[in-house]
Amino acid sequence: MVIEESKKSPATSLMDDTALGGNRARKRSAIRKASINFWIDALAFLTFMITAVSGMALMRIHPMDSGELSRLNGELIWGLPYSEWIHLHNLIGWIFVALVAIHLTMHWHWIASMIRKRLSLNRSIGHQLKANGP
Repeated sequence: MVIEESKKSPATSLMDDTALGGNRARKRSAIRKASINFWIDALAFLTFMITAVSGMALMRIHPMDSGELSRLNGELIWGLPYSEWIHLHNLIGWIFVALVAIHLTMHWHWIASMIRKRLSLNRSIGHQLKANGP
């Protein structure tokens, strides 16, 4: 007799999860990691774009000396004073760096395995070339 999924008791479901090694918990964990990864990447993209736009705004007027800088502090660029653009650019740029560091940390296992794979591939190609001769 086959018991349908919806008619299983909570105890039976728990035993099934335990017997299967907690596949449901692993799937939930994988979905949670993917969601966190998505938001980290989305925020990193957004901060990159803001940093790029603020950098273009700062390149629009480049002060050559301190006298010109003091004159620019009162001038508005797209509605913000020059000094605010500098502050915004630096702050968002550091947030971007932090998000990239988090992204790299989250994917470090993959990065390390790819480096090991490439290095071992290069070594095996080098050994094959040496074995075959010039």
